[in-house]
Amino acid sequence: MKKGWLARLAILVALLAPSLWIGSAWAQAPSVDSWTVNLGASTTVAGVSADNDDVLGVAPSASDAWVAGEDLVDLPQNLGNFLALGFYHSPAEAGWAGHGGYYRQDLRAPITPGQTKVWDTRIRTNLGTTDAPASITLSWGSLNALPAELSFTLQEMDASGATVLSQTDMRAQPSFTFQVAANGTVIAKIFQVVVSNVQPGIPVKILAGPTVVPTSTGATISWTTDVPATSEVAWGLTPALGQTAGSATVAETTHAVTLTGLAPSTTYNYKVVSRAPGLAPASSSVLTFTTLAPPPISITAGPTVTTTKTGATIAWTTDVACLGAVSYGPTDKYGTTVTEDTPGTDHSIVLANLTEDTLYHYQITATAAGFTPLATADATFRTLGPVNFTQAPSVGDYTGTSVTVSFQTNVPTTAVVEYGTTDQYGRQVSVTEAATDHKVALTGLTPGTIYHYRVSVTAGTTTIQSADALFATLSKIGITIAPKVVDVTKSSAVIYFVTDTEATGTVEYGPTTNYGSSASDTAPVRQHRIPLTGLAADTLYHFRVTVSADGYESSTTADVTFRTLPIAVPGDVNGDGIVTEDDARTLLTWAVMLALGIPINATPLQLWAADVAPLGHPDGRITVADAVELLMASADLIQIPPKPNPPIHDQGGGGSM
Repeated sequence: MKKGWLARLAILVALLAPSLWIGSAWAQAPSVDSWTVNLGASTTVAGVSADNDDVLGVAPSASDAWVAGEDLVDLPQNLGNFLALGFYHSPAEAGWAGHGGYYRQDLRAPITPGQTKVWDTRIRTNLGTTDAPASITLSWGSLNALPAELSFTLQEMDASGATVLSQTDMRAQPSFTFQVAANGTVIAKIFQVVVSNVQPGIPVKILAGPTVVPTSTGATISWTTDVPATSEVAWGLTPALGQTAGSATVAETTHAVTLTGLAPSTTYNYKVVSRAPGLAPASSSVLTFTTLAPPPISITAGPTVTTTKTGATIAWTTDVACLGAVSYGPTDKYGTTVTEDTPGTDHSIVLANLTEDTLYHYQITATAAGFTPLATADATFRTLGPVNFTQAPSVGDYTGTSVTVSFQTNVPTTAVVEYGTTDQYGRQVSVTEAATDHKVALTGLTPGTIYHYRVSVTAGTTTIQSADALFATLSKIGITIAPKVVDVTKSSAVIYFVTDTEATGTVEYGPTTNYGSSASDTAPVRQHRIPLTGLAADTLYHFRVTVSADGYESSTTADVTFRTLPIAVPGDVNGDGIVTEDDARTLLTWAVMLALGIPINATPLQLWAADVAPLGHPDGRITVADAVELLMASADLIQIPPKPNPPIHDQGGGGSM
């Protein structure tokens, strides 16, 4: 005898629990606290042995967790075609860490009143193909000898472990047959044996709901129960109900039943019923819900009205296909209705034989099955009459290259603006969308030029025309001397330029073409000197100039650059950024004092600037030769070349030499 059989036999003998086997019974009858059920699996496939020795049940001394002596069942090698039944425990289950797998016997602690326990039952096989599925029967025999308080349900699961809507009352039948198609692989068919101590007479409990989500033609009724039970809804127009929906065979704890074919805006009566084996059914009281009104027909575009002297066309678009109509008349009582021939979403209705220059009221209506009819608010339109300018054409928004021609008419009109340098015009701009308020831009004009223009407006077949008129574009301000950078120092510069008329100049400047700073004239002038201050030494700056004046179009120059002077300039003894006679005189005084042995008071930066001779090769001394070179440089007779950077760490108090 195999070790697994010995262990199971020892457990059964030790527990002294009555058990129920197919075809045999112990002398003592099973009780709620001590019973067993033998499961077997068999197939019609020739040569494949049945597996009939798997036992589930409860015993007073048994545990829901793993106990020593319960052996894992492994599939043997070289199975060929096979069928293997077992009870599965995941290592993630409480009490089964390190012992997950398949077992032939699964005894649990007794099921207390109202409690439910589930045995994960799996059949592993490699039988069947898609074209020739194998038939397998899971059997358990008669359960009539087991305590009546216990309900047994076989719940089929899919491959992912989710519930399949197929349940079997194990007391009502001794077996369940199904088909598999393993297609040469090993698959596991998963079932749950659900056993509940239902205590006859205790009802199914409705834990939540029922709730109703209505539509205009239906409703979904939802509720939950404490045990798997049926989903049934009785409903009708009166509390007597009379109609049913849902399933009286499928058991689940989450219930949803959908009613269809209901009337919109109607109140219905209903109650929910859930039944489970061995339990009294749960039933709600008779409740009510009201279906929603049909969805409305909505206008998604329009309406637009296009008028003539004796007619109008009203167009609009709806979100659903519907039959549209327009009612119209001289008052909001209307009196005349025009209806479309066929339903659609794009609607256009023509109203004919109207009176010229007359105000009409109109309303749009539309109908479609299953939708609330559309009826718009009262609106008006006026048929065309004589066309007039209510505001004569005028010109504004002057620039050097464009203007805007504005005018108004008493009725919606299209328009044409003709323009040119003579009264023969030659150019025109057309307005094709009818309106009463017109603003027409004329572009591509020449600065400082006189133009002729006239306006024609049309409504229906009537066109009127304005008289010839003139306008002049703005002249551009001329910059007669381009901007120059003068008086550059370490921290400032002056931008100089000349314009042909008095104007205000603005200089935008900064280290990039984004500028960031600006300086302007304080008053309009022709000759402009705009100082830029607070600059950084030895830095490249970008700038551009804009000039503006009343009656002129502004002008802006291209980008220009300049560089500020470095912190120190060779020869610039007094630190004003340039070499002058003053620097030469100061340096001569120092040279004489030093020659007479008299100390001088000079900063390291001044000493660096003073040492320029010999030209291009300073010798580190302050002599008359240095003063002579500064004098010649101040007169632009020579140019002092650059030197290595000065000692900028010390630009403060003086020292002696």
